[in-house]
Amino acid sequence: MTRTALPDRRRNVTEKVQHLLTNGETRNLLVTFGFDRHGRVREMFCADFKEGTDLHGLIGDGCMAVSLLLQHGHNIEDIVRKMQPEPKSILRTLAEAAARVETEDRERK
Repeated sequence: MTRTALPDRRRNVTEKVQHLLTNGETRNLLVTFGFDRHGRVREMFCADFKEGTDLHGLIGDGCMAVSLLLQHGHNIEDIVRKMQPEPKSILRTLAEAAARVETEDRERK
């Protein structure tokens, strides 16, 4: 599959996403989802972790990897289904949020 380039100016949505940690606490994450011309989520960014930490790098790289999969034509729901269901990773929470945002956007139209 070849990568579909996104337009330089594209619609995006930023929202808080809540992730349940394995210790029972919740973490609010600020995430931005970018859309292609057809209303599909094709990128996501999350930088809510202390810069320079392992988690900051891991989540940033994970979001980039999921974004590249989406830009190469993979479906967000398929990506979510391939991720480990429990314990739910932060990346799976973000991917589920991307699927929800895409569905809600489609239903508004």
